[in-house]
Amino acid sequence: MSVGYVSNPFNIAWRDPIGYVHARLISPNLAPGYPALQSTLYREYLKVVFSRPWLLLQNVAAKAVRVHRLAMRQAERLPDVAVWQQPAHVRFYEALPFVLAGCFALMWWRGTPEAVAICIASLGLAAAASAGAVIVFPDYIGGVQGAIVVLAVVMPVGVASYVLERPSERSTTALARRMIICTGVLALTALVIGSVFVAIQWARYRAFQEQTIARDPLEAIEEQQFRYAHVFNDLPVARQGRLLARLIATDDRRVARVVGLRTGNSDLFRPEALVRTANQLHVIAWMGASFHAPVPPLYQGTAHSLVFFCVECSAQSTVNDFPFTSTMINDLDWQGRYRMYSIPLTDPLKNAASFQVSAEQVLAVGPQYEPTGILPGLIASARIAY
Repeated sequence: MSVGYVSNPFNIAWRDPIGYVHARLISPNLAPGYPALQSTLYREYLKVVFSRPWLLLQNVAAKAVRVHRLAMRQAERLPDVAVWQQPAHVRFYEALPFVLAGCFALMWWRGTPEAVAICIASLGLAAAASAGAVIVFPDYIGGVQGAIVVLAVVMPVGVASYVLERPSERSTTALARRMIICTGVLALTALVIGSVFVAIQWARYRAFQEQTIARDPLEAIEEQQFRYAHVFNDLPVARQGRLLARLIATDDRRVARVVGLRTGNSDLFRPEALVRTANQLHVIAWMGASFHAPVPPLYQGTAHSLVFFCVECSAQSTVNDFPFTSTMINDLDWQGRYRMYSIPLTDPLKNAASFQVSAEQVLAVGPQYEPTGILPGLIASARIAY
């Protein structure tokens, strides 16, 4: 879920129910109770960040912006977050650029190897302490607060104690400067190697994308299952439309089409086609750009809408009537384009002749809204049949 903080083709958002759905898509035979949930998701996560490392970088950048706003007390506070930035922490954070600049200037002027080691170690400690916020969830800022105190208070004291309490010697200052330069060269080398790796993976992804587009979309979905969305969701709208037209034009019985009974705002959500494979159900729908998530969010997450499937049900049915045939939608994925969503194929869905496919917005949360704990409001719905 740590790659779900920006819009992504994987239909991932920061919300536990999405993890449960994805785990069953990845491993259809996942045991009841999901004892292997974490390991299944972790293996898939490694595949995602290895094949498309730029997605991880985009998430880190987005979370770093959120962390900065939280550190400056400029962002709204999410519910159920135990640690919050206090005014004293803000002052420490604001002082960091000046503290770091002063420490490096002092070390370059008359530094010692010990002072440089303290500075580098403090920066490493701060990076490790902040990893939870910038890699997983930015509102978990306890580690960031500790890192701020270390960099603003502990590090300058340690650096100053070694620099100012010892007589300046040309040899030690030269060694300190070489240590600073070597550290910078190592960091630059790592950046270059990482950039080359990202470029190689980007070229490989583009080749795979073109190969997938050239194939018959139905056969590609049959082979790749839910992973077909990883390519389809990433395409320009025009190319998505051409693939969708080819899919709808087929007379294969695995493809179902809209037959009517549209309700709600079809400009915001409009199911177009549904594909049923051996273990999964896939829908391709138009998703407009006018969806607005509540501010502040209703919970710790970036998913305030969902799509669900039901068999031979009315247009008034909600996700609380069919909680096990739904998946949530990332708030950032409403972009005026088509998207493909998938769910595991349950027994009631295997032989159904028609489906009601609906999108709903989360209006409220609470234990009184059984069984999902959310109060849904209809966005749009349509009947799809074979």
